[in-house]
Amino acid sequence: VDQPMMEQTNKSLQRLERFWADQVRYRL
Repeated sequence: VDQPMMEQTNKSLQRLERFWADQVRYRL
């Protein structure tokens, strides 16, 4: 089953995780 929507969501989540990881790193 092709799920482009899920793939988009996963990519967005990964981008968000990276963004937050950078935020935390800068705070510390």
